Amino acid sequence: MKTKQSFLLSILVLASALSTQAQTPPSGDVTRTYYREIGGIFYKLRGDKATVFERYLDYKPYFDNVVIPSTVTYQGVEYTVTTIGANAFSGSYGLISITIPNTVTSIGTGAFYGCIGLRSFRFPEGVTSIGETAFTNCTGLASIYIPKTVTYIGETAFNSCSCLTSIEVEEGNPVFDSRDGCNAIIETASNTLLKGCKT
Repeated sequence: MKTKQSFLLSILVLASALSTQAQTPPSGDVTRTYYREIGGIFYKLRGDKATVFERYLDYKPYFDNVVIPSTVTYQGVEYTVTTIGANAFSGSYGLISITIPNTVTSIGTGAFYGCIGLRSFRFPEGVTSIGETAFTNCTGLASIYIPKTVTYIGETAFNSCSCLTSIEVEEGNPVFDSRDGCNAIIETASNTLLKGCKT
């Protein structure tokens, strides 16, 4: 009888342990949102995607040369970096250059606002959207390259970039062009000038 009771008790204990384990989210639960600094860059992690995110609680500007990886790993889960979020690098006056992976498709509003140390910016193939004020007041920015994948550019994306001397839109872009080497971004369908150089 005692043997039978001990056996039943063991079964109940095992069932309880399995139930508790099933209810506990695993490390890196993809249904949750995490905000974490990884490799010196602050991210929002959700699902299997990562957004370079604004440091809104503990603001620290970025300096020198920043390289954003195509993926980051947190608690055993790999996240693909797809977005540079709104204001992510805003005010990073000491940022000299930044390398963005081809996995990124969107540059958010004000992402590089006031990054006066940036000298050139080459958008990677894959970027489709550049938000309003994304590079406003980047007064040291001298050259930009827009790939043919970009189909949206906010009207104020490059406001007050007073040192621009070279603008190139990749040939084959369906929405924008820099025809005849004109050093400008022109909306092709409406023939509207979005941004030109000072010279």
